Order: sequence, then C-alpha cells, then structure tokens
Amino acid sequence: MRKANALIDTAKNAMDAIGGSGAGLGIGALMGIPMKKGGTTGKKKPSSGLTEKQKSSVAKKASAGKDIGKKGKSFADVAAKAGGGEKGKKIAAAAMWKNIKRKG
Repeated sequence: MRKANALIDTAKNAMDAIGGSGAGLGIGALMGIPMKKGGTTGKKKPSSGLTEKQKSSVAKKASAGKDIGKKGKSFADVAAKAGGGEKGKKIAAAAMWKNIKRKG
C-alpha cells in the first residue's frame, strides 16, 4: 500500500512539474514507463488485419442490413438473437469482425 501511495504522490508531483492537470496522461506516462503497443491492455483491435477500405465496406454493409460474414446472418438478426439492446449489438459486432475474411 505504501508503494502505491508513493507512486501516486510521484505522479501528482510530476503533474505539478509539467504545469497542468495531466489530463489524458496515465500515471505510467508521467513516470516514463512505456506503454504496451495498442494501449494499456495490449489487445489487438477486432478489425486488425483489414485495410481501411475493407473496414469501411464492412461497416456500410452492417448498417445497411446486409449479411455480415455468413449468408443469411444480418447484423440486426444476430443482435436480436443475442439478447438485443447494447449487449446484442456488442455480440453482433464481435461476430461480424470475427467472420470477415482476412488475407494471410
């Protein structure tokens, strides 16, 4: 617990030294600790491996209600079967990005 408090105090001192609130900066960034590639979690985006053109095409198809990777499976159908609402949309989006054909 003492180490954590010491780190927080160090971060506060660093924020004061740079003359701001440190908004948008994590404690690690203020202390010079390098972040993992892709943010703090190191997870890849579900759309990784696709070009911007492919990503755009997929998003347009989903919003138009067309199939999202498998025949007969539209975004709205998958979202409704997954429980609807915000949860259904998240599950449908994950399925959509998973079923996209990638190069390699």
